[in-house]
Amino acid sequence: MFGFKSKKVKTCDEVGKCIHSQIIKVSEEKETVFTKDNNSKELIFFHSYLSSLLWFAAYNKGMNVDFTFDNKYKKYIIDGVNPSLWPHFLKAEALISLEISPTFDVKSLQKEAKNAATYDSDLLNSGDDINLYHFLTGKELLTYNE
Repeated sequence: MFGFKSKKVKTCDEVGKCIHSQIIKVSEEKETVFTKDNNSKELIFFHSYLSSLLWFAAYNKGMNVDFTFDNKYKKYIIDGVNPSLWPHFLKAEALISLEISPTFDVKSLQKEAKNAATYDSDLLNSGDDINLYHFLTGKELLTYNE
């Protein structure tokens, strides 16, 4: 009404900027963000990373994180980054619900994405090349030593 954004929207905007900068860097190195044939490993990592990054961003601000489970906020983020990524997000959601892959363990990949997002949540406004970029370009993920 008066140009004020809710904390939820501000948090989504921060996450969106982080995702956007990484997607741009991926696009500079690869012809497409996701490899041809919609590589399910990349899609599931993207879905789990974005969902976890949003959760950790809200948590780190002391916010109630319940809103982060609502796809309307994730759609808001993706629409701000590149609306054509939304079908990829939904496809990943469907793949995750099946929990079946002949070539990799879905739960392990989700854990890997969550760990990557945990690390990146502390760097949200740094502008660094962080883990979504690293994963989509085949570079080593940055994580906290366990």
